[in-house]
Amino acid sequence: MNKIIFNNGGQPVFLDDLKVIQDLAGESLPGVLEAIVKSAVSPYLENWTSDSILGTIIPMGEITENAEGFWIAPACSCEKNDTTRKVRLTMYAGYVCIGGELLHYDQTEIEVAYGAPFYVIVKKEEEDRRILANGSEAACKECKYAVISSGASVTDECHSSAKIGSLPDAICKIIKAKNNVEVAWRNIDVTFDNLYGGTVEYQELTDCFRYHINISSRADSFGNTGKILFHVGNDIWPGGHRECVSCLFATGTTDTAYPCYIRFTKEGNALLTPVYQDGNIETSLRPDACPVNIVFEMAK
Repeated sequence: MNKIIFNNGGQPVFLDDLKVIQDLAGESLPGVLEAIVKSAVSPYLENWTSDSILGTIIPMGEITENAEGFWIAPACSCEKNDTTRKVRLTMYAGYVCIGGELLHYDQTEIEVAYGAPFYVIVKKEEEDRRILANGSEAACKECKYAVISSGASVTDECHSSAKIGSLPDAICKIIKAKNNVEVAWRNIDVTFDNLYGGTVEYQELTDCFRYHINISSRADSFGNTGKILFHVGNDIWPGGHRECVSCLFATGTTDTAYPCYIRFTKEGNALLTPVYQDGNIETSLRPDACPVNIVFEMAK
C-alpha cells in the first residue's frame, strides 16, 4: 500500500503525488476481486475451511472484536508430514487487512510445526526524500506491505495467524445468521373431517412455504367423504389451491404401517393417500390409527 506522507515545513507537491492518491483504490480493488474468485477454486478452497489443516493443525483466528486483522480471500495449499509433525504451507499472493489498511503480500512458502502459528509481518519503507521549504529533508512517500513468515519479528509490527480472521468466514457467518432467523409459525384455519383435530401451520420463506401438520382422529372408520383430513378455503391456504402432494410418511393400522402422502386438490381438500393402491390397504386404514405429524415444503 502506497501513500503520501505530508510534512510540515513547506513540502513540495508534484503531479505524481496526485497519481499515487488516485491509484490507491484502482490498484488494490482488481487484485482483491481476483483473490476472492481464486480462493473459491480447488485446491485453494479445500485448504481454508475450519475442518482442514488451517484452523486445526495451524491456529487461525476468528472474526471477533479482538481480531487484529483479516484475510481478504486467502488462497493457499498445504502439505502435512506426520513424521516430522510439520506443515509446508504455500500462501499464494493476496491481501490482508491490518489496522484498517489493505496490505499486499507475495507468494510465500514456509514450514510450520504442528500447533504453531505463522506470522504476518508489516513492513514499512519510506521513500522519495525531498527538501522542504524550511531547508529540512523528509520522506514524502510510504510503501507498506505484508510478509508471511514462520517466525515472529522483534523489530517490525507482527501479528500471529491465531489472531487474524478471514473475510470469507465473516461472510459465511452473516449468511448463516440471516438464514437462521427464526420465522414464526402461523396457524391455518382449516375445517377438519373424519373427526380429525390438531394443528396445521406454516412458515413463509423466501422461495417456498413450509408446512407443519400435526393431527390425529378419534374415528374408527372414514366416512362417506372419503379419506379427507381437512378442507381449507382458497383465500386461507398460503399460495392458493393447487394440485400438489406432501412428503411421504408412514401411517396405518395398529399392526401395520403403510407409506402415504397427503394429496391437495384444487377444491381445497387434503386427502390421505396410500402410495400403493391396494384394496386391502384401503379398507384397513382407519382414522384413529392414522395420525399425521410431518413437516414439508412447497415451492411458491
